[in-house]
Amino acid sequence: MNKVGFLLVVVCFVQLSLTWGPLSHYYFSCNIFDGGNTMSDCLDDPGYQQLIIGSDAPDSYYFGSFSNLPGCDSYAYMHDPVFAGSQLLFALNYNGANESLTQTKKLRDWLAGRSNFNINDYNPYVQYSLGYGSHIFSDLPGFTAAGGKYGLFGIGPETIWIPTWQYMIAIDSYVAQNNSLTDIPPFVTYLDIENFVVDATKNYQENGNPGFQPVNNTIIRDCSSNWSRTVGNVTANSIEFPKAGYEYQMVFYDTHNADNFDEALEHVTKSMTCGIESVNYWLNELLNNNESPLTATVETTTYLTKLLLRNQCV
Repeated sequence: MNKVGFLLVVVCFVQLSLTWGPLSHYYFSCNIFDGGNTMSDCLDDPGYQQLIIGSDAPDSYYFGSFSNLPGCDSYAYMHDPVFAGSQLLFALNYNGANESLTQTKKLRDWLAGRSNFNINDYNPYVQYSLGYGSHIFSDLPGFTAAGGKYGLFGIGPETIWIPTWQYMIAIDSYVAQNNSLTDIPPFVTYLDIENFVVDATKNYQENGNPGFQPVNNTIIRDCSSNWSRTVGNVTANSIEFPKAGYEYQMVFYDTHNADNFDEALEHVTKSMTCGIESVNYWLNELLNNNESPLTATVETTTYLTKLLLRNQCV
């Protein structure tokens, strides 16, 4: 299969994916970009608000389409890895060339291990876009399939969503209690972020994918508000779910024949580690190797497939 054909398969997988629950996606963003603070500190820090909102955003569009929510029933295509790369590059240039050079250099230095990540080095558009990309590329280990080997949750078109959703919530409960979360602060998407996303979708249509349909402020707001109500209920239930309950469900819903909680947790931990590796690999391809969003997506998925075939992701 050539790269274009491979990419089409990749995009289909990712657009069909809703692999991790919201708390797991917060975990990925905090783990990758928070520089060693606790997950609780990350979520409570106002400086990380746009990063966390970005890490929620792809599922606000997907879930709206999945559930036919009013005003947000046909935008699953926003859960798109190539758009995520385009949006990040657009964010880096959104405030002009000088800021673009400074922020891009800081990201490259961090990826190369020459400096620590500091959220305050980046404008809110870059913060949001990093969270957005973190969400989509951490999803990949859940559904990628290769050589008869499957990611943590199975494969998109064959997924039975009710047990899969319950499995994700059980994992979210583990994440919440393992990180001593007691509540999740409300997150607000500001108008300037909405305007940026509108501009980013127009840019992607004009310079990347002519068939991509830009969104407007009303769509963003409808999807965000519908998803926020869902997330509020889901995270509250995850935080309060009894330990014995989520441990039992993580074994029961495990798709790789776990016999006990330790085995089930090993599968989840390996998949989460691959999720973090996937995000870092994508960023390196996009920024240090100067690959296009399209090529960065293909290279990242190729790399992840190799990890899966070596049994390193589950």
